[in-house]
Amino acid sequence: MNYQWVAFTNWTYTKTFDISVSSNNSELLTMQVVQLVCDGLDTRAQVFINNQLIFMNDNMFQRNIINLNDIGNKSILQSGSNTIRIEFMSKPDWALEEANSCNNSTAGQCPKSCPNSAHQASKFCDVNFIRTEPCSFSWDWGPAFAPVGIWKSIYLQAYNSGVVRNVLIYANASDANETLKASKLAKIEKIQKERKLLKTDIDDDEDLEEMIYEAMNERTDYLKDYSQWNVKMVIFLDSGVTDAINVVNLNKDKIEQSKKGGMGSQKSGKIYVNWVDLKVSTS
Repeated sequence: MNYQWVAFTNWTYTKTFDISVSSNNSELLTMQVVQLVCDGLDTRAQVFINNQLIFMNDNMFQRNIINLNDIGNKSILQSGSNTIRIEFMSKPDWALEEANSCNNSTAGQCPKSCPNSAHQASKFCDVNFIRTEPCSFSWDWGPAFAPVGIWKSIYLQAYNSGVVRNVLIYANASDANETLKASKLAKIEKIQKERKLLKTDIDDDEDLEEMIYEAMNERTDYLKDYSQWNVKMVIFLDSGVTDAINVVNLNKDKIEQSKKGGMGSQKSGKIYVNWVDLKVSTS
């Protein structure tokens, strides 16, 4: 109880940084795109650079990328000394504010939550109204501290063309080959005659799998050819997401199906992606 005031106090973080030749970052001001990246702020915060409001955060789990070139008519950053300031609001105060402003007639429901007398006495209530970790308002294994602050990296980045942010890789086993399909069809036709099944038309792979299931009541995943895999990737850029790019078909010695439930080791591989800025000059 002696430290409860910490959670009910608004806190401000400040830092001064230089952009200059001596700091080896003077080129930053000449880049076409300059961004402030906040990987994690907990939680409700206003971010200022050189006393100008850059953005407001209200989600602990959200990564924010702010284009500083798009704010106002002048450059936010300046040569020499710069100051960033982040003002955090008390989380219990914010949760109470959100709960009190909730209107059942417009919101549909206002699930106010103050589980027991201890929460009511300490005023650590209604954490479900804000996007932060619920355990910061106490849990069965920990006390209520409701901390605020910078919990992940915060930095500047600049570029002239693009930045590869993430790469999503996904793989699917190749469809069964025609020989395998023909053998399964012959087996199905035999079982159809024996069991007098009505369905005779098989139009595609899904129909084939359905027929096997109906006729044999067994798994159909062996219709896939696990010796060949179609591997594709999606490249996430700061400016958006690319279409799926077909990389290559890999043999089973390059990629293997995951083995679940402790049935074997997980074999992994590496795929490297390089961003190449192709500048074409015209006369």
